[in-house]
Amino acid sequence: MSLNNLAALYDDQGNYAEAAPLYRRSLAIRENTLGPEHPDVAKVLDNYAALLRKSRSGR
Repeated sequence: MSLNNLAALYDDQGNYAEAAPLYRRSLAIRENTLGPEHPDVAKVLDNYAALLRKSRSGR
């Protein structure tokens, strides 16, 4: 949870380059621990997807 929260902080600050690897690492840990169908995995995927949309649109 801490990695996702730190990534969200960087994301909110517009520091997408710092946030992206933290989201990916958080996602990998949760998928390995909880399985790919767990709701917490979906939450990280949603956060990471939102980051990618923002970073590609220049926001």
